[in-house]
Amino acid sequence: MESESDEDQEHFSEFEQNCRCGRFILDKKHQFYQNNSRIKSAQFFAPLNLLIIGFKNGTFGMYNLIENQLTEIQTFAISNAKINTISLNSSGAWIAFGIESLG
Repeated sequence: MESESDEDQEHFSEFEQNCRCGRFILDKKHQFYQNNSRIKSAQFFAPLNLLIIGFKNGTFGMYNLIENQLTEIQTFAISNAKINTISLNSSGAWIAFGIESLG
């Protein structure tokens, strides 16, 4: 792997320099709960700025994520079991959920 010259590195921000060296800095931390349940899975669909979050209590929420602002679109309860995985098709029109305890 080629190392970048000092001249190239001077154009990096402090954050980029720290990441390049393998150091990461936690800038902010947000807690996100839904009906006293924690997040189990999440999927972001960039073309629509759509964030789907699955919770341990079997509910999921659809959120619009634009410029670090999270706006709730809708929440649904589909089971009492935790949602292990979430997947969207290429257009974002279909959402698939995986719940391990239900098969």
